[in-house]
Amino acid sequence: MEWGDNAKATFGSDADLEIKHTGTDASITEGTGNLHLINTANDKDVTLQSDDGSGGTANYVVADGSTGEVVLSHYGTQKLATKSTGVTVSGIIISDQSGGTTTLDANGHITSHQKLNQVSAGGRITGTSSQGDMARIDLSQTTNSAHGGYIDFQTANTSGTLTGCMRLLTNGDLRVGNGNSHAPVIQGTTNDGRTAGSPGYTFNGDLNTGMFQPSGVADTIAFSTGGTERMRIDANGNVGIGGTPVPSDANYNLATLHLYQPTAGDGSQIKFTNEDMGHGAGDGGMISYW
Repeated sequence: MEWGDNAKATFGSDADLEIKHTGTDASITEGTGNLHLINTANDKDVTLQSDDGSGGTANYVVADGSTGEVVLSHYGTQKLATKSTGVTVSGIIISDQSGGTTTLDANGHITSHQKLNQVSAGGRITGTSSQGDMARIDLSQTTNSAHGGYIDFQTANTSGTLTGCMRLLTNGDLRVGNGNSHAPVIQGTTNDGRTAGSPGYTFNGDLNTGMFQPSGVADTIAFSTGGTERMRIDANGNVGIGGTPVPSDANYNLATLHLYQPTAGDGSQIKFTNEDMGHGAGDGGMISYW
């Protein structure tokens, strides 16, 4: 049977199903219940096709009866397929909403200009690379008056209350803990964390006290308080307190301890006292060697 333009075929006592062609467009309309497209052939598909952009046709949606997948394509190129374990995506995912966008590209890189929320228990962001490069997570925060540009890492208790456990500051320093005074801080930007005034391993609120490797001196550890170096251990195990250790005698394979008095007055001292600071009976402090 043939119908002219703008004619329609109706089905049902109330004409609930309508098939119509206007001369330009065609439509199938169900006015009462669900509209089902059913293929009962074993391992066969239901396919929706449309123009491929070049005058031909291409698959856009395929319900694959042999695999159970629903495949979504762009001009015939697969972009998403459902699996028994979830979905497989080819290409870039972009989430666009008020406040910014989040993009997941084909290399597994996530670029976000909005808040990322993980609502399921045990959630995590992971990355792998098959191109000889490391997997990585790059996070950035635009500096503003409300947040100062830092990145916070937080954990939640059983009540859902978030507590800061680590903060990456805009200058590259890493602060461990929830911001309490004297929490550990790793400084990596100011003088590369290699001076007495800005030791690499220091404390929140007291950034000129800590441990560092002196700039230009390999295999050496130094300690500072108040921005001044107080002790250094060199590559040979020599220890200098108040100054740089003098190398041990070349004739002996021994580490040495050197004490310095940086100001005029009494020389350096090592004092040994008994438990009650020498005010009671008993032996005083001792040095034993054998």
